[in-house]
Amino acid sequence: MDLNTNDAVMYITKAQISKVMAEENITDYDIYDSISFKGKTPAKKITFIVELLDGTIYSNSTSVDVRIRAISDVNTAKSVLDRYGQEFTLADSIVTIENAFVQQSYETPTVEEQFNEVDSTYLATVSINGTFIIGLDILTMETLTIDGEEINVFDFQYNFNTTTNPQAFSSTNSRTITKNNTGIFSISFVLDSSNTAFLNKVLSIALGTESLNTSFNVSFSIGDQSLEISSDFKLISDVYSQKKGEIPTHTITLGR
Repeated sequence: MDLNTNDAVMYITKAQISKVMAEENITDYDIYDSISFKGKTPAKKITFIVELLDGTIYSNSTSVDVRIRAISDVNTAKSVLDRYGQEFTLADSIVTIENAFVQQSYETPTVEEQFNEVDSTYLATVSINGTFIIGLDILTMETLTIDGEEINVFDFQYNFNTTTNPQAFSSTNSRTITKNNTGIFSISFVLDSSNTAFLNKVLSIALGTESLNTSFNVSFSIGDQSLEISSDFKLISDVYSQKKGEIPTHTITLGR
């Protein structure tokens, strides 16, 4: 998909609103951008207005603030935007943009106006603010799957290190040539402490009820390169953190 940043944000936002409305089984709605909206709001329809706000251009990415307004009865409008924010904060976009990094986050919805009478019905305006960060031609990690379970992480890194075997040879300067001997590959990621099959398996190893050599089937891709399902990953470390006012997290490293 060949879009500039603003077009991409608008396209993604409209597609995601449509997805939420389908999940809510609501079909009677309209979506406008702030330019095309003419101010007329049918009483029995939910009207969405998507407004792109100020953004910031960085060397290889752009951040764009967005505001979504929903005009309907206050309970429906707030419920829909609550679901939208929860579903798409730090989640993958449902629209694929090749070689693009897309991240989005949202605040909680705010009621702007109530009790506007339209055709004997009182409508409210509820808004939610968000921020998109888009970088084009960026290689990103795609879905991480472990033991057939999609793992939702909010921090991911992989490490590849080699052990070397210097090869000596005779010369005036007594130099050596380094040759790579073995390679060590590991992945580390942070996720919340949800009650999942994967985390229960990790806990069983960490707490001693499973073998240290219990294996994990891991797959993910970065750009055109992919790691197909590999069953020889082992648990290297699991750091659990629980702080007041925050959801507990695990920082996990798997290696092979």
